[in-house]
Amino acid sequence: MGGVVILAYSLRKVRSKYPLVVAVTLSVPREAVNVLVELGLDVKVVESLRPKMKVPVVAHRFEDTWTKLVVFGFEEFQVDITN
Repeated sequence: MGGVVILAYSLRKVRSKYPLVVAVTLSVPREAVNVLVELGLDVKVVESLRPKMKVPVVAHRFEDTWTKLVVFGFEEFQVDITN
């Protein structure tokens, strides 16, 4: 969570025009989510995404890496290419 807080601080410091959207799973403690919300971040709770088949990973900490792909389904990031 410290990395998210530092990133939020850095983006505000340079006056980024882009919002920081933070996706969290239910495994993130509620207290941590509350801190992110209090910092004014846009927090979205998402379901963990796992492959249907067993995929070997280098270390246990990488098992939830698939969940990062959920952000591609966020509507605010979808671009209409028909115009």
